[in-house]
Amino acid sequence: MGLCLPFGRDDGVYFKITALVFMKNFFVTVFLFIVFSLFCHNSVLAQTVSLTPSSQNVARSTNFSLTVNISSVTNLFGVAFDLNFNPSLIDYVSATEGTFLSSGCQTSLMTAENPAGKLVFGITRLGASCGGVSGSGALATLSFRSLTIDGSNTPSFSNNSLCLLSGSACNYITGTWSSATVIVSGTSYQTADLNTNGVVNAQDFSILMSYWGSTTRPPADINQDGYVNAQDFSIMMSQWG
Repeated sequence: MGLCLPFGRDDGVYFKITALVFMKNFFVTVFLFIVFSLFCHNSVLAQTVSLTPSSQNVARSTNFSLTVNISSVTNLFGVAFDLNFNPSLIDYVSATEGTFLSSGCQTSLMTAENPAGKLVFGITRLGASCGGVSGSGALATLSFRSLTIDGSNTPSFSNNSLCLLSGSACNYITGTWSSATVIVSGTSYQTADLNTNGVVNAQDFSILMSYWGSTTRPPADINQDGYVNAQDFSIMMSQWG
């Protein structure tokens, strides 16, 4: 039934009713638009690729690694990116495939450094019949070696994309990508196994916390910079377990 009133209607009442109906429909439309936008926004940004450890200190001429992790992804079929780093501070050595994408399917991993300081990386499952994988896990471990110059480097991503399988085709999205920090120093770092029991665990963490903020170079000053602080904690996390 419409809202039209018979002849002789009260036009003031008629226009008030019409306005109320319009406002109700307007607010319902806006509400649904906001909900839909938030849902779509979250579904696009949920996929996160990160480097771990996010921060680490390494001595000169030392081998170290960065793990490429992905979280909160659905139907992932392939990943491609460039990793940019300072070639005067660190050298790229090799890449080892993680276990996440290879679950139930063969995979292909490709890396090439071109030019120096730009690592081109690609990994994909082989055959759409394999389907995609969902969840979180390690995509690869990248091995590097520090050079003989002190400095801070922030390996970061560019030209990045994720292939989410939709039927037999890729739905390419960017997702969210987090870089890392690598500090190269001539300081010779000691182990984070502070109680020398052969493993870095909660007991060593307890010792580190007991010296937190100290400037007297106790055993918990892992990087021997004169302070027990977040840098020592970061080194401990890189050696955890």
